[in-house]
Amino acid sequence: MTLQEAILLQQAAMEEEERVYSAWAEKLNRDMKDILTDNFGTQFLHSCGRDLAGEVVRNYFDTSDYHITVDQLVKRIFTFDYDDDFDPLSKTEDLRKSVYNYTDQDSGTLKQIEQTDKIHRTKLFDKISSEGSDGKTHRRYEDQARITREKKAYVDEKNLENGTIIDSYTGNEGEYVVDDQGNRRRRLEVDHVQALNAASVNGRYVNEVGREKLREFYNSQDNFALMDKSANASKGDVRVFDAAGQDITHKASPAQLADAICNQWEKDNGGEKIRNLQDKGYLNEEGKVPASIRRKLEERIKTSQNGESKVILKYTEYGQVAADAGKETANAIGKIIAGQILYFGAPPLIHEVKIILQAKPRNLDEILEKIGIAGKRIGKYMLAKMKSIFKNTAFNAVKKWVKTFMDILISLVKDTVARMVKAAKSVFLASIDALRILGDKTATRAEKADAVTSLYAVTLTNLAVDTLFTYLEAQPTMVLPSWMIKPLQILTSIVCMNLTQVVLQKADLFDVRHGFKMSQIESLFEANRNSYLREVESLNEAVEEKIQQVIQASQSQAQDIHQRLQKFNSFEEGRGKSLKEIRQLFSIPERTDDEDDDFLGEPS
Repeated sequence: MTLQEAILLQQAAMEEEERVYSAWAEKLNRDMKDILTDNFGTQFLHSCGRDLAGEVVRNYFDTSDYHITVDQLVKRIFTFDYDDDFDPLSKTEDLRKSVYNYTDQDSGTLKQIEQTDKIHRTKLFDKISSEGSDGKTHRRYEDQARITREKKAYVDEKNLENGTIIDSYTGNEGEYVVDDQGNRRRRLEVDHVQALNAASVNGRYVNEVGREKLREFYNSQDNFALMDKSANASKGDVRVFDAAGQDITHKASPAQLADAICNQWEKDNGGEKIRNLQDKGYLNEEGKVPASIRRKLEERIKTSQNGESKVILKYTEYGQVAADAGKETANAIGKIIAGQILYFGAPPLIHEVKIILQAKPRNLDEILEKIGIAGKRIGKYMLAKMKSIFKNTAFNAVKKWVKTFMDILISLVKDTVARMVKAAKSVFLASIDALRILGDKTATRAEKADAVTSLYAVTLTNLAVDTLFTYLEAQPTMVLPSWMIKPLQILTSIVCMNLTQVVLQKADLFDVRHGFKMSQIESLFEANRNSYLREVESLNEAVEEKIQQVIQASQSQAQDIHQRLQKFNSFEEGRGKSLKEIRQLFSIPERTDDEDDDFLGEPS
């Protein structure tokens, strides 16, 4: 290579450096555009896809107690690097994952709570056999005297000044009839809104004092209504059954109970029942219960259930609830710890396996050597994460206890009160997560405020969806089959919660996204700048090395020519070889002999 070629090489290197700079600038512009462009649609679809995968596994494989979703684990595995350890559990954008976990539909814990309820469910009113004045054996409630006394007091209270009473459902004035013995009797009877025969409570959590208070409640005006004799007889001790044929009267919704009563009234068993109910306004001409009657039935049942639930909460043995929640939490500790070990241990393990496979070890000894090195790296990494593992385990155990405690209370109460307790559970769990956010020393105030706002927003969204589906599921006229409710609720929750989060991100109430974008741009510029400098430096080093080789070779060759020229004797040696080398070295074109003489300063 000649000196001229070395100069051309340097020029080519400068042109390549300009090309690299242009490519770097173009890439930087593209990346900055991606950051500055809010592609919320793509983000929404991507988040929904991830959440759907995580929720399907969590709900159908009962993995709530691991406190890590499958999509989080997969993302961490694919992005893991010792130098850039991506931790989705620490990211505020994954807060909705915790919110999903506030609500379970069919978990092992809920099944255990239901089983405990079945074992300890205690009837509030028992019947005994007694002989009547007619000599026949009759079945009567043990509390019959109190029942009769309280019913009489209720009628006395409802009597108007003119001595009449009004039907609680039709609004008609009560009638009197004369029996076979000539006694004048009311057609309106005092009905228990919630039947005594179905009245029961979980005796494990409500003590005898509480059970006695519930007996008082069931025989009070809060559970009484005035109903026509025919309607009351037709209603009887109505029961509600689920799709599997299980008696769920004690936890049936107001809509389900009202529907069961209406079905009893509308059922034509022959005789005078249908005509009597039509005459008294309980059935219309088509033999159907009017909407106004059905609505009043539902409202009274709801009021009664809420009153009963208040009594239950007042006399609940909270110490026993806390103890059982603690036992369930202790049973779940293994899964909680396993979730943390899997979360922190699986990614580096798979990372090391990939490194070993890429290295293509030639024999067993080399494989064992690499496994030993990998094991030391994994061990060192896990030791560094022990503090996080213990902290997350303790944090998740507290949430598990709160969640189980509230789920037990929810199983004890009904209707509106049950929904209120469920809402309180979500708020409590969200508050625990909020405390953790506020305690993060690496986040700014604005970032904490944004995260807490997002947390409570998606919590309320999830709660609204859960309340909606609880209501729909309790409707007797629900069109959708029961097997569709669960997947539809999962999908609805995912879409609504992600929409809520996208709206908040777009609003950027605390300018967090602006600061985040600026931080991303700074990091992006620095990363691209370093990449450009490394590439240019590598290019310059390669060119410089070649040029130095040319210079060194040229210097050596010039010295050799110089030494030969000093010893040169034109009378004894030919000059052609040396001149040819000089011309090659300095890229001088071929000359004539006369021009060579001029070059050497010799007379022609």
